[in-house]
Amino acid sequence: MNWEQFRAILWLRWRLTRNQMTRGSGLGAVIAALAVVALVLVAVGGGVGAIFLGAVAMKSIPAPTLMWVWDGLVLVILFFSLMGVLSEVQRSESVDLTRLLHLPVSLRQVFVFNYLASLISFGTVVGLAFMLGLAVGLTVSRGPRFVLAMPLVLGFVFMVTAWIYCLRGWLLSLMVNPRRRRAIAMWIMVSIILIAQSPQLINLAYQRKARSEREARRATQVQQLLNPDASTASATNAAVTNSPTLPEARPDASHAIQIADVITLAHPWVPVLWLPHGVRRLAEGSFLPAIWGAAGMIALGWFGLRRSYQTTLRFYRAEEKPRSTSRPIQPAKAVPNWVERSLPYVPDDIAGMALAQLRSMTRAPEVKMMLGMGLFMAILLPGMIFLRGGVSFPVAGKPFFGTIAVVMVLFALLQLVSNQFGCDRDGFRGLVLLPTPRDRLLAGKNLALLPMAAAVAFIPLTGVAILAKLPVPVVVATLLQFGAAFLLFCTLGNLASILAPYRIAAGSLKPTKQSWQTALVALGAHCLFPFVVSPVFLPPALGYLAQRLAGLPAALVNMLAAFLMAAGFAWLYVITLRPLGRLLQRRETNILRAVTETTE
Repeated sequence: MNWEQFRAILWLRWRLTRNQMTRGSGLGAVIAALAVVALVLVAVGGGVGAIFLGAVAMKSIPAPTLMWVWDGLVLVILFFSLMGVLSEVQRSESVDLTRLLHLPVSLRQVFVFNYLASLISFGTVVGLAFMLGLAVGLTVSRGPRFVLAMPLVLGFVFMVTAWIYCLRGWLLSLMVNPRRRRAIAMWIMVSIILIAQSPQLINLAYQRKARSEREARRATQVQQLLNPDASTASATNAAVTNSPTLPEARPDASHAIQIADVITLAHPWVPVLWLPHGVRRLAEGSFLPAIWGAAGMIALGWFGLRRSYQTTLRFYRAEEKPRSTSRPIQPAKAVPNWVERSLPYVPDDIAGMALAQLRSMTRAPEVKMMLGMGLFMAILLPGMIFLRGGVSFPVAGKPFFGTIAVVMVLFALLQLVSNQFGCDRDGFRGLVLLPTPRDRLLAGKNLALLPMAAAVAFIPLTGVAILAKLPVPVVVATLLQFGAAFLLFCTLGNLASILAPYRIAAGSLKPTKQSWQTALVALGAHCLFPFVVSPVFLPPALGYLAQRLAGLPAALVNMLAAFLMAAGFAWLYVITLRPLGRLLQRRETNILRAVTETTE
């Protein structure tokens, strides 16, 4: 390695960082400096605390327990590393290789520097400090053989960061196309959410299965107590009296022991678990697993870093494989234009605006991200309730389940509804130049949201209706509540979109150049959301009260109240649409300036 060139690269990176901080706002420089100081303090504090933890608390714990502690640390490091992939793929390298290709500089040095710069993250720095501190504490409390835990820690961090960097480079090579880039960023976020929530879902499913087994055993014991033989009754009474919890605890404990045994057997074969396995064998007095584990992880990390370097060179040198030309190129089929279509009972200008907006949203990854998160939340929360409590719910509470699912879907769409012009960005110029009345533009944008919100709400509503066995009037009332809530949501969203617009970065949900007034309005919209949608819960509440106080059928009262509420909100939407259109026309210049400003 040419150290003169490497020092020049370090000086270049420092100069670029200094220029960015001095030319930007003073508040941004102060926040960046405070973030660096906080990271250092957290890392130092975590390392010192880990030393005392390993020297005092872990002095005499068994080797298997020590392995499970390190397993938890490994899972935390992997989680933060995967979360960092989402932010890393949306920003450039610390030093751009394309600007150095014409210079007589070894790209290997730039690659090494970029890899070292990628290590400066919260999860990596704090995790490395804590694990090294814990290794030092174990060395103090358990003997000098735990010095070998330090190479294990370094090898683990090197292996994980090398392969994460390789994954990041591979994703960047796929995301040259901006549309593909946004789609990949969306799917990465969805995958991380699913991976993070999968243990909770598995645990809930296991708890439900264990609860059903316990209830079956109780039913068997009660049946034996009610209709026993003489000998069977005495034996059953003695078993129930002396050990009431033993029949329930044994199957659960044995199942947990089996899972622990399988995970323990997997440690020598899974590379990311070599660190806990080596620490356990060190506690048992064996040195070779720690030595071989450290060497293996370093070798895997070196292979991953080399693979990443080769992928990076092929990407920046445009060394792509030639495509096969054996298959003839077929002419592209004509794609129907959505804007040319018409909607029944809808004026042509509103239908054109709605179809154009719907087509734009179906192609926008940030909108897909919002819809995916809304669908996930609307399915996850009711699913957790059903998995934890089963389907035996009180009859009076069943009408509220569908309403809760509707509210969750609308909450996921809150950012989109309250900032309808933010995703338009430069396309808002075309809306300004249209001679269409502004109230019709708002109606077209609201109409474009309806099929997407209905599609997202259909799955959880159907699931709730089937699992809770909702009667037909309650299902109809829930659909009317969805329509009423959507109309109220659009009315308030139109007002927020006109008063506090802000630009949304392409491919993400992050606002750009958002003033504190706009941020305050957005925060207030999210905080006031429960109060805004609270009228949606009135129909099922009225049905419950009518049945308890007057003996009327709750489902029919719920349906009638939901119909009246939907009619009232439809009337409110119609009478407020024209004044909001005039307000939009007066604030078009401000909205145009807010949604078309780009970040530097």
